[in-house]
Amino acid sequence: MIESNTDAPPPPPRPNWIVRTFGPRPAESFGAQLGEVVRRTAWILPCELLLISLLPLIGIPAGNAGAEDLDAIMEHGALYFLAVGAILAPAMEEAVFRGLPSLMSDLVLRRKDGQRWMLGIFAALIFAAVHNLVNEAGARTIQLSADLYFDTSIVPAPQFLFGLLLWDLMRRYGLWASAFSHMLHNLVFLSLALTQQGSP
Repeated sequence: MIESNTDAPPPPPRPNWIVRTFGPRPAESFGAQLGEVVRRTAWILPCELLLISLLPLIGIPAGNAGAEDLDAIMEHGALYFLAVGAILAPAMEEAVFRGLPSLMSDLVLRRKDGQRWMLGIFAALIFAAVHNLVNEAGARTIQLSADLYFDTSIVPAPQFLFGLLLWDLMRRYGLWASAFSHMLHNLVFLSLALTQQGSP
């Protein structure tokens, strides 16, 4: 007669469809990690567009106040525009807003594990706020220096949401993951901007 082991722990609960769809999956190999980064970046894009569409309905204009700077960059041509917006800027932003805070916290705490969400939320807030820096004064701007202003007319909610994803990817897989996600994300949005500029 075979005795059942009643001391065995119960199986872990099956995650709901939201966690299965949007949450991270175990990824051991680099290929699996790359697929995870692409999948989660693809999911964040419609979420950002949804925020941009829904928040104004309740009186909260959402978006990127600094997007006006893209027009000046676009004057140098499409390749320059994509190189700066989809490669150089994301790489620099990831080093500053994810890599440096993460490295400093690793050194202070003397360990590299953990997501450190309090620091990640703060970094995402700063990352979002930087997208509201503009070079011209407006009706709802705060002057920071001679030619730098903070625009308070638009809430950078999509950038904050994206910043949270980037922090999670960086802490989970490394700085390459957040940088690649950021580049892929910007490539999609900048390609759409180029398409709209080219349409009559």
